[in-house]
Amino acid sequence: MEETTPNPQEATGQQVAPQTAVPEVPATPSAAPAEMPPVQPQPTETPTPMTEEQPPVIPPQAPGKGRKSILFLALGLLLLALLAAGGYFFVNKGFLTKEKACTQEAKVCPDGTSVGRTGPNCEFAACPTPTEAPDPTANWKTYTNTTYGFSTKYPASFATQDIDAVSETNKEAGPTARSLFIYQSGAPEPYLERYISLEMFQVKPTHNQGVATETTLDNRTATKVAIPNTKFDIYSVQLSNSGFMEIYVSNDPTKKDLADQILSTVKFVEATPSATPTSSPSATPAI
Repeated sequence: MEETTPNPQEATGQQVAPQTAVPEVPATPSAAPAEMPPVQPQPTETPTPMTEEQPPVIPPQAPGKGRKSILFLALGLLLLALLAAGGYFFVNKGFLTKEKACTQEAKVCPDGTSVGRTGPNCEFAACPTPTEAPDPTANWKTYTNTTYGFSTKYPASFATQDIDAVSETNKEAGPTARSLFIYQSGAPEPYLERYISLEMFQVKPTHNQGVATETTLDNRTATKVAIPNTKFDIYSVQLSNSGFMEIYVSNDPTKKDLADQILSTVKFVEATPSATPTSSPSATPAI
């Protein structure tokens, strides 16, 4: 027998609303799943085995390399020291500074020339070194009189003559001559053509004419007398034996320069103690 399912409405006595049939919605076909790219296999890392830390290896140095480094260092320090010293020298010596202007002063030198201030310290320049002129009398002859204590020089081409006060005999001048004449060799009249003559007197001769001036001969005081209208100037000087010497120097224009040069060579020395000048026969010698 078929079992009959009780109707709920009937069981409860309530009216049950009829059920509405729900239309079936057709199922939407599901989309096909997207294809996934193939997965590449990753390389597996091989773990590095842990090792004990080793100290750095220092390559061995070639023999002598350390010494070369020290040498280069020393040379570098020496070069720096030289550069520093050179810079100090240039700065302190004024090479890098402008030279200051010196005052316009002049210094007169012994030879008559003048020098001015110069250099960084504005000091006077050095005077020129005097040069000795050659002696024009170097090759001359020398006459020396030991009796009256004097000497003189004369050119090699000249001659001397002694005129004896008593006999008036002409003879070559000796070391005791009282009167000495210097003239050019070959002159017919030595006395008249003499350049210079030296005559000794016991007393000082006097001259009433001419102008007398004081001068020196070989550091001795002398008197010069210039008499107008005569051929000679007269120099009078006292000798060491209390006598007097008169020197007659030609003032002829053709002879004067050489006569003055002969006069400049006259030197006085100590006379022989027994020498006594001869008295002149005339207080005013002929000129």
